Amino acid sequence: MFKHALPNGEHRMLFVGNMALKPSKRLIKSGNSFTLRGVRRSHAGKYVCRIETSPAKELIHTLDVQYPATVRRVSPAVQQVVQGSGVTLECQADGNPPAAISWSRQQGHLPSGAQAVEGLSLTLEGVDRHVEGTYVCTASNGVGQPSATTMAIEVQYPPDIITEEATCGHPLTKHYALPQAILHTGEGDEASLTCVVHGRPTPTITWTKEDNPLILDSHVSYQHNLHRHTLTIFTVRQDDFGDYSCTAKNALGSIKKTLRITGKIILLKLLSYIF
Repeated sequence: MFKHALPNGEHRMLFVGNMALKPSKRLIKSGNSFTLRGVRRSHAGKYVCRIETSPAKELIHTLDVQYPATVRRVSPAVQQVVQGSGVTLECQADGNPPAAISWSRQQGHLPSGAQAVEGLSLTLEGVDRHVEGTYVCTASNGVGQPSATTMAIEVQYPPDIITEEATCGHPLTKHYALPQAILHTGEGDEASLTCVVHGRPTPTITWTKEDNPLILDSHVSYQHNLHRHTLTIFTVRQDDFGDYSCTAKNALGSIKKTLRITGKIILLKLLSYIF
């Protein structure tokens, strides 16, 4: 008698003597040997060869079916978290032998500085916008190719503004960059003021002069490209001098940075006279 002892405790009779109880092209008996073709995961377990003598004798063979690791994410594909809070990424793996799980980041190193870490989950505390990105959960057990899935983190945070170098110059000549929030220019020049703004949700940007709304026309224009927001004044006039502010606002807060346009500095040459 030859039977399959399943992991759930069920016994499935396969052969009695030379007679197959359930004919199968996968299991073939040749003399006292049995050959199983096209092995599947369901074939794993113990196989018992029983000889009905007095007392009965049993020979047990254990079949361990190995198969490549697969992985699936448990956490959402995209998680949005507020700056300063924590977030956990989790995935589950299947495979035989049991798979090892490692975490990495598509954009480079993990926030800890490590290239990768192992574990069923990855927890990040006190997050800021620099932890944003796509994280990769990889399962590997040495059988076949590793399996991977991805999860993304988006951090919501108040606006932040960095003022870029202000530039000035005549429209037909070279422009000069000034690394400060005060721009010295002259009448007839062209002046550009730039604020680089980050924030999530995406902030709304407003420009004011002396806290009064700016009127955009052919004399004053506004352009933005991703995070760069630039105010350009063509052919500067005397009444263009003053303080210009860019304000960024979203649901988590607001921030204002001020840049000043003044007339050109006049250097006085002092002459000494000897009497």
